[in-house]
Amino acid sequence: KVRGFTPMAEKMSLENLHELINVYYGIMGNTVEKEGGFIDKFIGDKLLAVFQSTDDSKGAKAALQAALQIQEQMVQLETSNDDWPPLSVGVGVNTGQVLIGNVGNESRLDFTVLGDAVNVADRLQALAMGGEILCGDETAALGEPEVKSFMRSTEVLAGRSSPSQVFQVERRRKP
Repeated sequence: KVRGFTPMAEKMSLENLHELINVYYGIMGNTVEKEGGFIDKFIGDKLLAVFQSTDDSKGAKAALQAALQIQEQMVQLETSNDDWPPLSVGVGVNTGQVLIGNVGNESRLDFTVLGDAVNVADRLQALAMGGEILCGDETAALGEPEVKSFMRSTEVLAGRSSPSQVFQVERRRKP
């Protein structure tokens, strides 16, 4: 999710906002697909991506790699276009069982992914500040050793009854 999107949108022309969000979604979508995921849906200035695998570690590693690449590309975007405000993105990644399928009624069905793992990913995304990637404990464990993370906190996420461990992914260092 883009941090500060509402005040940004308030100051931009609709044409420039449209162009910026399409570039943003292009970066996000291409990166997700390159790492083997798919986009479930666009939700305002955020998206829901799924990395499905029979091997949880493969899906977790792919999602974390995509998140790292997205953050790197947001920095590159900021330096490549002086006409746009910087896009600061917070990312949440979680691993777990989900239900993938159509929901709705006879007049409108929507393909989506449901489950506690999805809800936790969304809560982690909401906690992540611009430039941060937060993940759940299972994702952090499965992402090692390729992606390093550290435990940031243990807290009750919005709407949940029990505490969750929140891990922060370390950004890649340039050589």
